[in-house]
Amino acid sequence: MPNLRNAKLRVCSRLSAWKRGRATVKHTATMNMTQMISALHSRQLAGRVTSLRQLHKICDLSQPEALTAITELEDAGIVLIKRNVADAFESTVVLTQDARERLDRVADPETTEAMDAAA
Repeated sequence: MPNLRNAKLRVCSRLSAWKRGRATVKHTATMNMTQMISALHSRQLAGRVTSLRQLHKICDLSQPEALTAITELEDAGIVLIKRNVADAFESTVVLTQDARERLDRVADPETTEAMDAAA
C-alpha cells in the first residue's frame, strides 16, 4: 500500500506542476500580446508601418512567439493583417479601427481624467 500512496503523490505533484506551467504559458502569451498591442499603437501614432518580419524585433520576442501572438490578436479582431502575396513576411499589421479608437481614448489624458472622475 505505501507504493500506491507514493505513486498517487507523484501523479498529483506532476499534475500540479503541469497546471502551473500552463498558467505560466498563458500569462506569458497575454503579456506578449499586450506588449505587441502597445508597440503597434505607438508605431501607428508615429505613422510607421509594421510588417510581420519586424514584429519579433520590435517586441523583443522570438519569431514564433511574435507570430503566435499576432495570430491570436487577429483571431480576436484586434489587428488586421494586410496580406502580401509575394512575401508573406512583408504583410503589414495594423490595429483595427475600434482597437485604435479605444487605445487613443485611454492614451488621452483628458479622457483618462474624466473616466477617473466618473468612477
